[in-house]
Amino acid sequence: SGERRRLSLGSYPHVSLADARAEAMRAMARALDDDDPAATKKRVRDEAKAALRTIGEIAADYFVSPDNSSKKPKTVAYEKWLWGKHMAPRVAEQRLKEFTRADARLFVREVGSMAGARTGNYAQAVLRQILNYAIREELIEANPAQFEQIFKLTSRDRVLTTTELSALWNALDRAREQRGLGLSERPAIALQLCLTTLQRAGEVVGIEASEIDWSVSSWIIPAARSKNGRAHFVPLSKLARR
Repeated sequence: SGERRRLSLGSYPHVSLADARAEAMRAMARALDDDDPAATKKRVRDEAKAALRTIGEIAADYFVSPDNSSKKPKTVAYEKWLWGKHMAPRVAEQRLKEFTRADARLFVREVGSMAGARTGNYAQAVLRQILNYAIREELIEANPAQFEQIFKLTSRDRVLTTTELSALWNALDRAREQRGLGLSERPAIALQLCLTTLQRAGEVVGIEASEIDWSVSSWIIPAARSKNGRAHFVPLSKLARR
């Protein structure tokens, strides 16, 4: 390109004049072969620096990267909490280049044994995302956390019988009158609304008056609050409107 580049050969007397002259000749020979000695030296230095980076440093970069821009704020907040509470104490100081699949599997088992199977699986998912970010940054070539979930979860298929539902509803009615369960009126109403609409507790407790259309007996859960990110129409029965 015609650009003049400088290459440091070391300082005297640590590098003798004869050694410096010999290294300069080798550098000139590499330059004639289109091998930029300065660029090669920088690449080697960058690779050595990358080899010392820890998973904690990569995680810090990941959490402020555009990778999280499409996630809901509460999801990002939970993942940051999970990282600080259960993940960082176990893997933050480990060097990225030295972290193996065996290390990742041991980490997931430790989190699962301390915080529960679901949390262990979620921690694996977050770790996998962090390491995928490292791949995109060309810091590693393969993801050691890319493996099937260690904890196999079974679906919860227990349902309340008609008798149990009736008993629960009556208990919640008493709670609304401050006569049982130790619940105040609002939590009791929220639980009854969960039963009559079959909506998630988080969506019920966050309900706003502006979301209710009494003229057509409906509730529109806005996309910003729904789990799938789409507005959700919920018909309100006479019992739900009570």
